[in-house]
Amino acid sequence: MALSISSIVIGVVIIYLVSMMIIHKFFEKIFKMMFFIISAVLVIGAIYFLLLKGA
Repeated sequence: MALSISSIVIGVVIIYLVSMMIIHKFFEKIFKMMFFIISAVLVIGAIYFLLLKGA
């Protein structure tokens, strides 16, 4: 039982690592675009809030 459980765990870890590599390569550009969009929205929101507070 111990051997089968350890082999299952190793297989799951390998599948997880491979899928994470594939997902990272596939979604890298989308994640970067989302990150830049969220950062831009936060910066614009902060500037807008400061302008409203100033006015």
